[in-house]
Order: sequence, then structure tokens, then C-alpha cells
Amino acid sequence: MAKKYAFIKPNGKVISITRLTAQDAAQAGPRFVQITDPAIEPDDIIDKDTGALVSKSVRDVKESRQACRELVRQELRATDWTQVADAPISNAKKTAWATYRAALRTNWDTAKVTQDALSNMVWPTPPGDASDGL
Repeated sequence: MAKKYAFIKPNGKVISITRLTAQDAAQAGPRFVQITDPAIEPDDIIDKDTGALVSKSVRDVKESRQACRELVRQELRATDWTQVADAPISNAKKTAWATYRAALRTNWDTAKVTQDALSNMVWPTPPGDASDGL
């Protein structure tokens, strides 16, 4: 059965988190450390022997805003097609997508003035379904 493992730098900083079997982790080497704490995220520091959290990474304000802004931009780019004149969706769906996109922008405006925009961003629920291709 696969368990959660952190791929770490030599200093214990978490690079990524994945699921591996114990056998695969043993073959992958000592930079894969089993973790059980669900709060561990990339950039946290963990104990290389036990996988316990040593220190939690704290994003700085600029980094948080940049990451959040990029995620909002990606979502807007991914939904641009819903607003073109020949989009294969109904006018009601176009309106729903326009409302969603406006909510993204409004929520970004609210989140970007906080200390941790990425944590404070409220992500609206997209209106898509299988007929939209999303």
C-alpha cells in the first residue's frame, strides 16, 4: 500500500510530496522520507529520520501575492474560450462563466491586500459541467 513520502533536500527541506510503496521508497534512496503529518507541505523543514515537522514554511507577502496572482491568471486564461462569440455553449452558460470570471477578479482584489493572498483567496466554484468540456 502506498504511503505519503516527502522528497527532501539534504537539509530536510521538503521539495515535493508523493505516494510510494515502502519498496519503491527504499529503492529511491534516503531523500524520500515517510511522513504522517497531513500539515506538511513543500518548503517545510522535516526531520530526515522521523519525517516529523521541524518548522513550517511561512510565505512572505510578495511571494504569496505572486503565486496567487499567477493562479488567478491561469484560471482566467483557461476560461477565456467561454467568452468568445462562437463558443459552443449557450448564452446562459456564457453569462454564468462571465460571473465566475468577475468573481475571480473581485476575490483577487480582496485577497491581494492581505498578508497571505494565497491563503486568503476565496476561489469561486466554476459553473462548468461535462457539456462545457470542463
